[in-house]
Amino acid sequence: MKQTLTEKPLKVAVTKSLRKWLVTINLNIEEVEDGYSCDSITTELEHRPTLDDVRTIITDHIDSMTDEKILWGYPWTVQHGPDEGKEVKVWLSKENQSNFKAKHDAALIYPDKVKFPMTYKISEDTETKKAIYEVFENITELATFYLGGLAYIESCYNAGWAEKDAVEGWLEDVEL
Repeated sequence: MKQTLTEKPLKVAVTKSLRKWLVTINLNIEEVEDGYSCDSITTELEHRPTLDDVRTIITDHIDSMTDEKILWGYPWTVQHGPDEGKEVKVWLSKENQSNFKAKHDAALIYPDKVKFPMTYKISEDTETKKAIYEVFENITELATFYLGGLAYIESCYNAGWAEKDAVEGWLEDVEL
């Protein structure tokens, strides 16, 4: 069973090489058939690491994982078009987030000027790399998609913040 920082503290190891210090932090331990598996972060420092260094390494990692989850994690079932019914992970780059917001806002403010249906490339097939499109028939469908994306992003940030908060609790037991 996969565990997160909020469930179980993991290991921090510090190793001195000739002129560098290596900090290895094991996160998200998972019990597997032959033992354990985990995400491991190794960072090289030019000075003996402090607790603040360890905290920064972990929070930077959590931020990176949160950004990655947002980028490729928003689940959506295609409603219209050639891929109707297909479950995909929506590509939520900053540019796409901005484009979705702009079109949504314009459709609300200027309903007579924004025409439906509208088509967006929202993902791609992981095997064939073929583009996957969604066709929005009206503002309600576009709003459902857009607001769902906002809720998904917020949930990712909340999970990341909870993990960062948990770091403080178990770092008290870390000795460097």
